[in-house]
Amino acid sequence: MNENILEKFPNKVKKEVIRLNSIAKEKGYFSYFIGGLVRDWVLKKPIKDIDMVIQGDALEIAKIYGEKYNISVQYFPRFQTAKIPLDDRIFNNIDLISTRKEIYEFPGALPKIIEGNLKDDLYRRDFSINTLCYSLNSFKIIDLFQGEKDIKNKLIRVLYSKSFMDDPTRILRAIRFKNRFEFKYEAYTKEYMIEAINKKAFATISSDRIKKELILCLQEEKVKEILMDFIEFNIIETLFFIKDISENQFIWLEKVCKIIKNKNKVLVILLIVFFNANQESIEKFCDFYQINKDYKKLLISNKEVFLKIKNELKKNNLTPFEIYRLFSSLKEEQIIFLNIYLQEKFFIKKFLEYYVNELRDVHIFITGKDLISLGIPPGPIYDVIFKRVLKNKINLGWKTKEKEIEYIKKHIKEWRE
Repeated sequence: MNENILEKFPNKVKKEVIRLNSIAKEKGYFSYFIGGLVRDWVLKKPIKDIDMVIQGDALEIAKIYGEKYNISVQYFPRFQTAKIPLDDRIFNNIDLISTRKEIYEFPGALPKIIEGNLKDDLYRRDFSINTLCYSLNSFKIIDLFQGEKDIKNKLIRVLYSKSFMDDPTRILRAIRFKNRFEFKYEAYTKEYMIEAINKKAFATISSDRIKKELILCLQEEKVKEILMDFIEFNIIETLFFIKDISENQFIWLEKVCKIIKNKNKVLVILLIVFFNANQESIEKFCDFYQINKDYKKLLISNKEVFLKIKNELKKNNLTPFEIYRLFSSLKEEQIIFLNIYLQEKFFIKKFLEYYVNELRDVHIFITGKDLISLGIPPGPIYDVIFKRVLKNKINLGWKTKEKEIEYIKKHIKEWRE
């Protein structure tokens, strides 16, 4: 590629990169863009993060930069990295990193970091497609591990045979990237994945490390295909403590990904994944990943709640408030899933649409101050009044505060006592 990668950035971001590169040059260091940034540029995908590697002391460059331009820089000495803040809508910061080498003392260990050269830094990366770097001196791609070839051939390939044993989270990353880019697993890479899984590699790392990668997987657009790979590689039980996912659940997953394009769909995905699961499986999942008790309760009760709603909606002559009461306790993610779950059941779905379009945002105008001004002393009675007013407002279609006050005045005698 002959174009300058810097032209892909807004001018104010480009200016900070040039400043950092100039300081590095003055110190006799070489600087590079590296990893996902270069990969996405080659793939002609949007660039989301900026990783800039210094073949030298990144902390020194960051310190000089911060002092020279009066900018508050975050330093991480243990990892020889710094975070340069950016005033940009898309790019929040530049991660400035010293070239380094990683040594895994045993399978699943967090790596020991030591000083290294550019080749060392590239070799520590998960897949060949993430080893591409772009020199900010020659303005050319450096490809030491055939990353461009693998991108052209649509392959996910690790750099050495024990890669998945050293860091089992790479199994999840391989599945994520393969499905995101619609690539294939290089033959030996797939063998190494299976070998690591059979050797119980996930047991060598913490649940927190698995959880972080799992969340990233569930945020992907191709989450259905990712979960299918989890089943193919026999890790669905390891990750979710369930045996399988039904055909209907996969249909629901596909529909969710069409409805929600952003990353805020993880809870909806989990509601679907655990819809047919028993309580024991859900409890194991929540305890393993330290899911908070409210979400745990939600996942356990979700199917029962849906079935109850479904049965209640079969009754004749439901009032608007009865419909409101059925749906108002649901979280937004449950509403999204319920909408998909009821898609083929029009006679029921119409109630959900009525709630979402007409009832969900109804609220009362009166406040405690209004009740005090009407001579009703504060106390538990206020909650009773507010609920009664809301019920009548929904059933009778009141639009104004005056109607609420009028109703209270009619019953004021019983509420003053």
